[in-house]
Amino acid sequence: IAEAVEGEEDRSVVLKICRIKLDELERKCDDMYKVKEKCELNIKEKKLQIAELKEDCERKLNEFEQWKKFRELKEVDVKNAERRYRSIMSEMAASVRMIQSKGMERMGAGGSVSIVQITLLGGKDLLICGRDGTSDPYCTMGVVEAVHQSVLMKAVNSMTDFFATKSSISTLNCQHSTTAHGTTAPQWNERFELLVTTSEPFVVAFEVWDDSDHSSVKLRDMKMSDDGKGASYNGEGDDFLGRAFLPSSMIKSELSEWVLPLYSRDRRTTYGEIRLCITLITV
Repeated sequence: IAEAVEGEEDRSVVLKICRIKLDELERKCDDMYKVKEKCELNIKEKKLQIAELKEDCERKLNEFEQWKKFRELKEVDVKNAERRYRSIMSEMAASVRMIQSKGMERMGAGGSVSIVQITLLGGKDLLICGRDGTSDPYCTMGVVEAVHQSVLMKAVNSMTDFFATKSSISTLNCQHSTTAHGTTAPQWNERFELLVTTSEPFVVAFEVWDDSDHSSVKLRDMKMSDDGKGASYNGEGDDFLGRAFLPSSMIKSELSEWVLPLYSRDRRTTYGEIRLCITLITV
């Protein structure tokens, strides 16, 4: 353009104008580069925000799935609890009918009927029967009435088992707890009702056994002999962990808590203790 213009002065003017235009274009290019860099930064920020939102959505989705599974489990627990409640109510109704029947029979014969209510809380320092240093204890309990005092005294003063097995006991005068797995300090927290059909003195007997059905490996080499120096087995192969007795003279109408030591068959050795609450209700 400058060469096409005639005259030096005109050429210099044109060159100045061109330089000004070039400077303006360079400034515009610089501005465009700055805008481009800013856009790239914004894009990176948006990508990071999108990634964070994606992670947050995935986390919330996982939380929702976990909540959904938890709710399904709770619904199953509620259904199981409802079935258990109906089963307990049915058992209680059957027990009440049986108690009423027994009570009518005893009242017709001039006798009396009472109920021993027991809340078996737990145990402590029980014998170890498993190679893992634990046991699987359950507790059997029953009422020995006056007509059976001679049998009870034999059980107390000798090494004869009072309750043979948990499967051979009845559901009214003799009951057993659930099995506490892998522990020598069980926490049962279970309630039982035992029927007493006499006004004469009686004794509530407790025996604790190790459940062989729920134990993988037992210390069978630790079996104690009949001299009472160790554990022995009932007909089901369960280990004897000790016994305790509570006479009726110690059971009051008010709820009382007891800690009973568990004795060996010869009553020379204690094998830990059980803890319970007990009361006597006259029907």
